[in-house]
Amino acid sequence: MDYIKWQKKVNADYVLPGTLYLRGQTKPYFLNCIKKYNYDLYQKIASLYYQKNALKTYKPKIYQTISELRKIYDLPAQAKRSPKDQNL
Repeated sequence: MDYIKWQKKVNADYVLPGTLYLRGQTKPYFLNCIKKYNYDLYQKIASLYYQKNALKTYKPKIYQTISELRKIYDLPAQAKRSPKDQNL
């Protein structure tokens, strides 16, 4: 995962994984943009969002992978609280 390596290189404060929620008009617009950019990538993403169970299977796997990479590259899972935030 080059993205995680890049975050470490630029001194990212933390890595916060998440999945993309595509609803309403956003879904076809997003998928059409991806299709124009990279058809192979479009097919992979579309399969996750057209099969309801696929996203449920994918989500825990991506969270696990990112968790393992955070440990390898010593990146925390959440932002450090500033002294100002701790007084709230």
